[in-house]
Parts: sequence; structure tokens; C-alpha cells
Amino acid sequence: MARASQLFRVVVLPVLVVLLLRAIYYQPTHVARRSVFAKLAAAVPPPRDSVAVDVRRFWEEVRPEARPVVAQEGSKPGVAQQEVRQPSPPREGCDLSSSECEAAECRRLESEHRVVPGSSWGTLPAPLRSRWTELGCDARVSVSSPAKVPAASRAKRKECGESNGPLIAVCCGTTTRKKGGGWVDVSELETLALFKHLLPSFAKSVDCEFSYVVVVGYDVGDAWWDTGGGAAEATAWFERNAPKNARLEFARVHNKIKKPGPVFSAITQKAFELGAEYIYRVNDDTELETPWATAFVAALETLDNVGVVGPACKQGNRKILTHDFTHRTHMNIFHAVYYPPALSDWWMDDWISTVYGPQRTLRGDNVEVIHHTQHHGQRYGVDKAHHSLLPGLLRTGTARIQAHLLAASKPTLPVAPPPPGFSRLDPTKPPRRRRPKPANRQL
Repeated sequence: MARASQLFRVVVLPVLVVLLLRAIYYQPTHVARRSVFAKLAAAVPPPRDSVAVDVRRFWEEVRPEARPVVAQEGSKPGVAQQEVRQPSPPREGCDLSSSECEAAECRRLESEHRVVPGSSWGTLPAPLRSRWTELGCDARVSVSSPAKVPAASRAKRKECGESNGPLIAVCCGTTTRKKGGGWVDVSELETLALFKHLLPSFAKSVDCEFSYVVVVGYDVGDAWWDTGGGAAEATAWFERNAPKNARLEFARVHNKIKKPGPVFSAITQKAFELGAEYIYRVNDDTELETPWATAFVAALETLDNVGVVGPACKQGNRKILTHDFTHRTHMNIFHAVYYPPALSDWWMDDWISTVYGPQRTLRGDNVEVIHHTQHHGQRYGVDKAHHSLLPGLLRTGTARIQAHLLAASKPTLPVAPPPPGFSRLDPTKPPRRRRPKPANRQL
């Protein structure tokens, strides 16, 4: 015991004393260092956000005339000159509520996180999604953002020459009528989804071995298309940006019910009269993301051109074809009426996705479109009573198809298997139920 006590006094106690003195000595030194570092950090300006840089560059380079007026030397402090003062640029950090600042922030979020306005969040995290919604970025980026490259210059059209290949009609309806009343203010062409999404994507997705006609239908009395010179502006745009193997046609529709059904009937009948071999019914807010013509034509050939094919679309109802591509035979079977006239809004795509049966209904899994439904929003009211008409119309349509096949001596079954990249579609088949994963058991 005495030996241990002596060891503590000789070895352990001196070590503890030395450590205590060292701590006392270094404490003020550490505090002093922290204060020095704090001063240095305060002296360094915070990093400038890329949005602030864009906005500052806008005010300093693009609009130098908008800089604030500086008081002349000798003037009283706080007293402005007699000339009109221009608005001050947003300060760094972009914390002002200026429209330029907010639009720049929307563009940054869109670029960094690959956001598709109205369709996909991309990699945008949940907190920034709230910010996106708060700023109204869907409208700022997809319609009025000044930094977005105009659709006409983004088209990157294929340099196709004139073609004698089969004629494909791309048919869409459009309107500047708002659902609640009034009209869209077309200050720029890119305000309309047709010039923002469909036509530019058409110009860069065509296959040069075909010839094309784009048939656009609009209502009689439309404030921009019919009475505002819109058709002439569209023609000029098409001549500047469309490939040489494509032309533009219009269908002016007396659409008393203001629904898409009459327009769809008019544009597809116009395409049939123009001699189109194939008809691709799309929407004015559709973006043709991938090449499509060669794949669709090859897919229909496996069905002896009796059937319907369409692209994959991640927006909307995935159980049906929301965009459809048919051969001229379809119009022959149904007496030049593409959809049943009784269906004026919804359920037209349900009908054509079901009437041929799953053996003759194919979807191109590698052919994709993006449906920008939020660009204009819904522009018509839906008559849900039409859903009850669907079963009877399907029976009548299926009977016509069977009669055509029998008259042409073509058996209904079997048909060739889907080509690579296509799968059969059966809207009547319930979705597959996934088996629940077994719960983890603790042993």
C-alpha cells in the first residue's frame, strides 16, 4: 500500500499537474485564435448565388439604361435629381420580390434539377418543390421566361429534302379559348403549347424517308386563330422551321359545343381527304420526345395495317393510348370517321385503345411523348355521362372490324408477335397485383 502511494506521488501527480497547467495556458490562446478567425470570416463576402449573378448581369449588361441615377457631386444627401429615376437592380442574394429575380431562380432550378414543367420534378427535392410552386415556376419557365431560348431556334429541324415517301398526317386541335371564359393573350408564339412543344419537337423527330402534313384544327371565331391572324403567323413559322418534306394545313371547325371531339373528327377527315397513308392523332401540348414514324409504320405492318399503335406517355392514364397512330384502313372501316361522334371529350382514347382488342393494339415502349397538360390546363368541361355510351360503341366498332377482316379474308387470329420495342395493350385487364413482401421476423 505504501509502495502504491509513493508511486502516485512520484509519477501520477506530476503528470496531472503538467496537464492542468497546459490546459490553463492554451485556453486564452485558443480563444484568441477563434476571435481572429471570426474576424477573417466576417471580412470575406459570402459566395454569390448563380441566380444573383444572372440577375446582376441582366441589370449591368442587358439593361444599362435601367441603372439607378447617381446624384451629382454637391447635391444634398437624399435628394434625387430632377430626371426620372430608374428602378434599382436587385441586390446580391436575390432576396427582392422582383419578377426578374424570381424568373432567374426558376430557370436555375429547372437547369440544375432537370425539371420538365408540368410533367416531371426531375431531381428537385421536396423543399425546393414548395419553392417552385410558390414562385409559380411552371408558368414562368414554360411560357414567359425571358432567358428560355425561343422554340423556333430550339427546333433543330432535320435537313430533309422533299420526299415521295408515304404521307403521314400529324393531326391536332388547338384553341386560345380559356375554360372559364376569355382568351389567351398571345404576346409571343411560344405562349401557345403548339409552338412551344409540338411543332418544334416534330421538326426534329421526323424521318426523312416519309412525307408529312401537319393538320391543325381550330374553332370558327377563335380570337387569335380565326380572327387574329394566327393561321398566317403559324404558316410563316412553319415555312421557317419545318423540314422540306412537311407542309401545314388547317381545318376551320364550326364547333358549337366547344369540345375536342368535333375538331378531332374534322382534322382526321381532312387528313384522309389529303391522301394520308397514316394518321397520328396528337395534342397541341404534346412533345415528340423520340423518333416515331419508322417504328410505328413497321409495327402496323405486323398487324396487316388493321389495328392501332401509340407511344409511351408517362403523363395521364397509362392503361390506354393517349396518342394513337393508325393506317388509312382505319378510316375505311369506319367510313372516314376516326372516333365515334357521340364521344366529344373523354373516352375517345379509351375507345380506340380497346376496339381492336389486345392482339391488334400495340404500345411502343421505346417511343415516348411528353404531354405538357399544365401548359394551358384543361380547356373544356367533361361530360361524364358519355362513359355509359362506351360499351355499346365498342361492340359496334368491334363488329365493323370483324366484318372488314372477313371481307378481306384475313383471319382475326393469330397475328404476328409485337416487333422489338412494342408490347400488347389490354385496357380491360386489371393491373397485376404485387405480392406483399414478408415482414421481417426477429429471431
